[in-house]
Amino acid sequence: MKKVFRLPLLPLLCAYTLGLYTADLLPAFPSPMGLLGLIVLLFLWAIGMIIRKTSIVTPLILLFFFALGNVSMNVYLDPPLPSHSLRRFVGPDPVRIEGHIVKIPYRSPWRTQLLIEAKHLLRDDQVLPVKGNFLLFLNESDPPLTVGDRLRIFCHLR
Repeated sequence: MKKVFRLPLLPLLCAYTLGLYTADLLPAFPSPMGLLGLIVLLFLWAIGMIIRKTSIVTPLILLFFFALGNVSMNVYLDPPLPSHSLRRFVGPDPVRIEGHIVKIPYRSPWRTQLLIEAKHLLRDDQVLPVKGNFLLFLNESDPPLTVGDRLRIFCHLR
């Protein structure tokens, strides 16, 4: 009989942790493809368990937990965005954003920070509805702005 691990969960934990750690380094699969790959690995593992091939089962279960960690972390690293999300317009091109201040401005002696909820994005004479918050930094120490004020801003989103 083959050698049995005394700590059977330790290799699984290591494979899962390695999958979490390498999620940023490996290319991300789209959610349906990642889930399909996990199901195939689990199915192959089940077949290996039925025919009792330990030489196949051990690498498959380790690969399954590695892929599970990778897919789980990629959901947080690259979440699926709705079509009207403000994050879709991040780039080098300047855009006009219309929104209102949702939090009391943070004022310091050098600058002011405003949390703004975007409602509309104006690009190429089109008004697009958007949803999302962004933080705006002003180089003024005490602008006359308060919660609820509507703003139209021409800026680059980063």
